[in-house]
Amino acid sequence: MLLAGASLDSLPGPKYLAALRFAEVSLRAPLPRAATLRQKRGQAPDNLVLALRAPKTAMVGAKGPLRFDAELEAGLAWLLAARDALAAKLVVLATPADLTPGARSRELLAAYVDKLPRDPARPFVWAPHGAWERDQAERIASDLGLVLAFDPLEEDCPEGPIAYARLVAIGARRSFSPALLEDALESIPAHLESYAVIESERAFPQASILQKIAAGQQAEIDPADLDDEDEDGEEGGEDDDAS
Repeated sequence: MLLAGASLDSLPGPKYLAALRFAEVSLRAPLPRAATLRQKRGQAPDNLVLALRAPKTAMVGAKGPLRFDAELEAGLAWLLAARDALAAKLVVLATPADLTPGARSRELLAAYVDKLPRDPARPFVWAPHGAWERDQAERIASDLGLVLAFDPLEEDCPEGPIAYARLVAIGARRSFSPALLEDALESIPAHLESYAVIESERAFPQASILQKIAAGQQAEIDPADLDDEDEDGEEGGEDDDAS
């Protein structure tokens, strides 16, 4: 079963929730308190499935990516508190490109993962940036118990019980037509617990179309939907201090 959703910088609002029940949330600074997130989660439908994308402060310290110091410890503490407050099903760890695929980086990633709670029902997703070879990334993700994110227009789905696809509008690929979304769907196994996130200027209508395609509702797709305004998400807590 596939759940499609958009990459948002705040929790989704009513218009979004009427169409989709999954979202990847990348909260903006200043990061909200856990109590604020818990309150917002309580106002959302019970069937809303959230993936929380780790902010930079939870991935990079003063000495570099995944190099622990007081700053990174605080960032990770916020991430885990936010994960619980939002009842996030998944957490996305997008490591930066300057975490290069060498032995030291692998050690740093393993040490970071050792600090994470282990719950197969609430996995952590690794989305590496930079020069990581796909085979190497798959082995590392498997060894560390992480779900490896993949681009369904460029890559096959990694092995494992969960598929986490990310479609990012970057470079020449600025948007996703219905035909392109159908192509992406071919690489997302229907028999797995599958998620697909779209990160683009029109992520909400594109994710809505992808969900309809996955549900066999192509007849309900109106190409004009791609010109629709984006979703009406709530603001992510600009007046709240992180804790």
